[in-house]
Amino acid sequence: MSGTKRNFFRVLSLFLSLLLIFSSISVASFAVGEETLRAGIVTGENVNVRKGPGTSHASVGVRLSAGHAVTVLGEEADSNGGALPWYKISFTKDGTEYTGYIRSDYVRIVPTVSPDDPSAGNPDFETQLAAFPEDYKPALIALHEKHPAWNFVAYDTQLDWTAVQKLENRLGWSFINDGILSHYSTAPGAYDWETDTYFVKEGHNWYQAHPDMVAYFMDPRNFLNETDLFQFELLAFSPASQTEATIAMMLAGTFMEGKTTLNAAGEEVSYARAFLDAATASNVSAFHLVARCIQEVGWNGSTCSLGTYPGFEGYYNFFNIGAYGGARDGMVYAKNNGWNSPYKAILAGGNFIASNYIARGQNTPYYQKFNVVEKDNVASHQYMTNIAAAHSEGKIQKNKYVDLGMLETGFTFSIPVYQNMPAAPCAAPAPAGSPNNYLKDLRIEGYSLTPTFDFYDCLNNGRTSYTLRVSGNVPSVKVVAIPAGKTAKVTGHVGNIPIQTGDNTLVITCTAANGAVRTFTVTVTLDGSGSSDGPPPYTPPTPPPSSSSGWNPSYTINGSVVCGIPIGTTADGLLSSLGLYGGANAGITDETGAAFYGTVRTGLTLNYFDGTNLNHYNIVIYGDVNGDSALDIVDLVAIRKYLLGQLNLNEANKIACDINHDGTVDIVDLVAERKALLGQLTIPQD
Repeated sequence: MSGTKRNFFRVLSLFLSLLLIFSSISVASFAVGEETLRAGIVTGENVNVRKGPGTSHASVGVRLSAGHAVTVLGEEADSNGGALPWYKISFTKDGTEYTGYIRSDYVRIVPTVSPDDPSAGNPDFETQLAAFPEDYKPALIALHEKHPAWNFVAYDTQLDWTAVQKLENRLGWSFINDGILSHYSTAPGAYDWETDTYFVKEGHNWYQAHPDMVAYFMDPRNFLNETDLFQFELLAFSPASQTEATIAMMLAGTFMEGKTTLNAAGEEVSYARAFLDAATASNVSAFHLVARCIQEVGWNGSTCSLGTYPGFEGYYNFFNIGAYGGARDGMVYAKNNGWNSPYKAILAGGNFIASNYIARGQNTPYYQKFNVVEKDNVASHQYMTNIAAAHSEGKIQKNKYVDLGMLETGFTFSIPVYQNMPAAPCAAPAPAGSPNNYLKDLRIEGYSLTPTFDFYDCLNNGRTSYTLRVSGNVPSVKVVAIPAGKTAKVTGHVGNIPIQTGDNTLVITCTAANGAVRTFTVTVTLDGSGSSDGPPPYTPPTPPPSSSSGWNPSYTINGSVVCGIPIGTTADGLLSSLGLYGGANAGITDETGAAFYGTVRTGLTLNYFDGTNLNHYNIVIYGDVNGDSALDIVDLVAIRKYLLGQLNLNEANKIACDINHDGTVDIVDLVAERKALLGQLTIPQD
């Protein structure tokens, strides 16, 4: 055969081979697109991964369970003639990377963009903007001008706003713990009007949120700014920016900074590496996993993440997975799943979030709190009950992006749009005290009112008017009125009140702590001789002057910073020393916005309500640089690293470095911290 003929048949053979290959690939794989096939989630249990596309091929030596994230590299026909194609995949398990094949019905393809997003490929800003309602656009335009690399996806929920609100306000769905009573619900099952008691719904300080607070946190228009926007960030893993080094920077200031754990092979690895492995295996943003961890267990960790929870020592839960009724439930879940090392807990936690939330379209912090992406499961299957959790997580991520110099990265934000939204963004209730202006008892001693006063008749039926007929010579009656609200005030005709012959209208008012007034009347008809004066004129209550509320703190307030707090002071001790009076109240929260009850440390926030406005102050303990409430070698090292430019500190922690209070952090402060550790110096706190 001539060379020309041989070449012809070689070309023909190659053409037929290519034709055969392409004919075996499903048309659907081309229709979906390469980007869509990039990520997948294993749906079967104990699934064998093979070296080729069929059961006749040997195993690569590992099996995968439901929820394990994989990267789909391609699709091939079953080499044994089976009807279903096989996916060629790559994945990481126990820190080792693998490539192999898995039958397609054992993998769910996961979109890497927002649910129903028509804009894969990031269209130009004008096209993005056109998909949003008019009242979203001004804020988005401002964001685009400041951050032109950012992308905005309008996710049309196709849900009626009022209908969604009704679902999210079900008892047990939305909790808050900010200490502001006007932010708590007074719905049945959440509050008892007779005893002025808010019922704890979870833990020891989580209460049902007021419907207006739920609406505030659900309304995307309240958060279209460069900080709050990050609760809408898509949570796919980005290998280019999420490296072990950048994750380590994300962990700075947490209980995991500089710490190590053992991976599945028994090798010592950094916590940053553990989060990287979890992100790689689950295809979930490593930064999101870190932020979720901080949100759930705090910057200093908890007994759940430190492996010291009583009765479950040696088990770990970094994301409070399974903690539906409290921390103990989460530890039962951890033990049942064998999470007996930090590495296992972090890796399994990432896969849990991927398979149970990301894969279902809940691929932003917002959608994990407010499930509006699953049409048959709206307001169910939500990761957290804390209505501020997504907002807090977003802030943590944004602040870390600033520290990493990554704010101009091309982030994509999936922002929900609802039908029939209010004309203006939903506002949070103004900070105020209890709204309880009911009476739990109203009587005239020695007589019976008509009808008899009944608290629930007033509460449920609105009854506030009563009558009384008295015979004989009665110059006065004694009116007893007791408020249901612990801080409510009763004024008007109470005590010994003169009455005269005929009708006497007695007016009693109950003023709640928030200023709301309820008026009760008792018409006393005297058949006989009474006082010549009768009841004194009724004077309506006047709002208390602003000076009737305030505080006399024994600590130093410098702008937005409170200091002068002795080391070892508890939260209760600090609050009891503020000299609160009138309608003022205060609470302490940690970096995630959760109420704090332990030993006071740098980085906490003192929230003070003066009766009109809510003010926030950063707590600083001089010398406590890392915010763990103790002065130790870690703080000394932190000051040294800061002076060398090796450590970024937020404003409160930076102030804590200024041991001599001269406004500058320098070598003098480093020496002073060292002397304090040696017992040669007492650090002044004021």
